[in-house]
Amino acid sequence: MPMSNYDKGFIDGVSIKNIPIVITQSYLSNVYWVDSVTGSNSNRGTLKYPVASLAYAIGLCTANNGDIIFVAEGHSEDVVAAAGINLNISGVTIIFLGNGAKRGTINFSTLVTASMTLTAANTTIVGARFTASIDALTGPIAISAADCQLINCSWYDGTTIDTSDCVVATTAASRLLIDGWNYYPGNEAGTQKNSQFKLTAISAPVLRNINIRGNFLVGNINNATTACTDMSLQNIVLKNSNATPKPGMVLQAACTGMAKNIDVRIVSGTSFVSSVAAVNWDNSCLGYHTDGACGTLIGTAYT
Repeated sequence: MPMSNYDKGFIDGVSIKNIPIVITQSYLSNVYWVDSVTGSNSNRGTLKYPVASLAYAIGLCTANNGDIIFVAEGHSEDVVAAAGINLNISGVTIIFLGNGAKRGTINFSTLVTASMTLTAANTTIVGARFTASIDALTGPIAISAADCQLINCSWYDGTTIDTSDCVVATTAASRLLIDGWNYYPGNEAGTQKNSQFKLTAISAPVLRNINIRGNFLVGNINNATTACTDMSLQNIVLKNSNATPKPGMVLQAACTGMAKNIDVRIVSGTSFVSSVAAVNWDNSCLGYHTDGACGTLIGTAYT
């Protein structure tokens, strides 16, 4: 029997003619393909015969089966109503393919309530490109289930378009992971936006490798109303250009957790974070209010 020289597997995955091979898939799980260019919802969802929409592909999945959906390069799908895409099947992973503007895209339009909801646990989204083509969206990505993950995703606001609160997660979103997120504002001539992440009473959320720059009335990251607990904050860059000025991060006083390698730039003053709360701040957490200057430590020095 032939033996492979790669008995440890392929750390970076394997592609044949740019088609990824799923090497971690269970033999019981299903793989579906979505392509708005060549697909049809009368198809089976195979690579050769993809379906046309992510909303339809979700309905093909089986709960807690390890199913995977690949969203093709060049795919574009509009969400035009509240819960226009409802990710309501547990344990599904959705992987967006392509680079730059050709990456598979979900666009929110028509109504300010247009949204994609994550209502099933263990939902993972990898590499999504999200865009807004209507001003003042309110919570277009709504998360209300445990152990959901957004990995290496990006959000783009358009010209004269600003999203009010982009990712909104409730207390049901325990152990939420957002790992790799870039926000690209337009010319910020739309409705004043509040925050990019609005998180309420979440247990053990992890936010890392995040870059959010723009004019936010509340804060780039907003722990709203009720404290999140056991937060993990790592490798985060926030710049809030609101002239009032406003902080880069809003935390409730009872918020707990650990923070490491955080950079926050505000227009003036030292209110980089609304409250250092009960979070432990590493000495790599710095605030800035003047260009070209060294940062100020966030948190209270241990004595």
